[in-house]
Amino acid sequence: MQCMRGEADRQRLEVLVQRGVRTGLCAADDTTTVSDLVESSDHTHSRRILSNPHHVLHPLLADHRKLAYNLRKRNYRN
Repeated sequence: MQCMRGEADRQRLEVLVQRGVRTGLCAADDTTTVSDLVESSDHTHSRRILSNPHHVLHPLLADHRKLAYNLRKRNYRN
C-alpha cells in the first residue's frame, strides 16, 4: 500500500467503503478492507502488465531470465 500517505487517508477510505456497504453499493463482506481492495487491484494490474506484451508499461519490465540448472548425477551407495 505505497500509494496511501498515512493513517488518516486509510481511515477515510475505510469509512467510505463502510458507507458503500451500508447503502448497498458494496457487498457486505466482513473481510473487505481498503488494504484488501488495494492489494487485489495491485495484483490484477500487475498480472495484466506481465501477460500483455503490448501494454505500455511492459517494455519497462526487466528481461525474463531463463534459469538453467546443470545438476550432476550422484552415485549413492546402498
